[in-house]
Amino acid sequence: MLLYDRKRAFLARWIYLGAFVTIIFVVLTRIEAVTEVVRSKETLPQGWTLRFVEESLTGDSMLFYLPVICTFPYASSFVDEFKSGITRFTLTRVSRRKYLWSKVWTVSLSGGVILVIGALAVMIAFNVVFLPLEEGASLSALTAKIIGTYIQFALRYFCLGALGSTVGLWISALINNRYMSFMAPFMAEYLLIIFYERYFSWCRILYPKEWLSPSDHWPGDSWGVLLWLLCMTLFLGWEFVETGKRRLDRA
Repeated sequence: MLLYDRKRAFLARWIYLGAFVTIIFVVLTRIEAVTEVVRSKETLPQGWTLRFVEESLTGDSMLFYLPVICTFPYASSFVDEFKSGITRFTLTRVSRRKYLWSKVWTVSLSGGVILVIGALAVMIAFNVVFLPLEEGASLSALTAKIIGTYIQFALRYFCLGALGSTVGLWISALINNRYMSFMAPFMAEYLLIIFYERYFSWCRILYPKEWLSPSDHWPGDSWGVLLWLLCMTLFLGWEFVETGKRRLDRA
C-alpha cells in the first residue's frame, strides 16, 4: 500500500464513525427488546447477552447497513483522484500496477476495519450493559463461553466489509461515478437476495444472508464462508485493476 493511501484511509474519524453509528443503528433496530429489559429489571437467563448480540449482528437490517457503512472510508478514492488529476501526478512516481493494487488493499482493509470496529463496539456495549444482569454472570464465564464466537463475528464482519468496499471501488471505476462506490454494494446485495429468494434457491453461496449467518451446509462451517468471501474480494480486486488499467489508458 502507498503511504498516502494508508494515511487517508485510516483516519481517526472513521474509527469513531464505525463505533458510534453502528451502536446507534443496532440500538434503534432493537429498541423494543432493549426497552423491555430495562423496564422489567428482572434477572436475565444465562447466555441471554450472547444470543442478543448474535441476533442483533445478524438481523435483516444489518444486511443493508453493512454494505453502505463499509464504503465510507475510501471506496471512492480512485474516481476522486482520477477526476481531480491526482492520478497523473502519482503515476509519475509509482507504476500503474502498484498504484491500482494499493487502492485494492487499502479500500478492502479500511472497509473491513470499520465494520470490525462497529461490531466490537456493539459487543462491548451490550456486554457491559446486559451481562451483569444475567444469572450467575462473571468475567470467567464471558471468557470461556463467548469470546470465540465474538472473534468469528469480527472476522466475518471484516471479510464482509472488505468485499463490500471492493465492489464499490470496482463499480465506481467501471462507470466513472463516485456515488456508485456507495450505492453499488447495497444494490448488488439487494439484487442477490431477490435472485436467490425468487429464482435461484439452490445457489446458497451467492446469498448474502448465508454470509452473515452461515447455515450447516457450508464446508468448514463459518471458516468456509470466510474463505469464500476472501476469494470473491480478491477476484473483484483483480477486476478493478483491469478496469483501472483501461480507464487510465483512455485518460
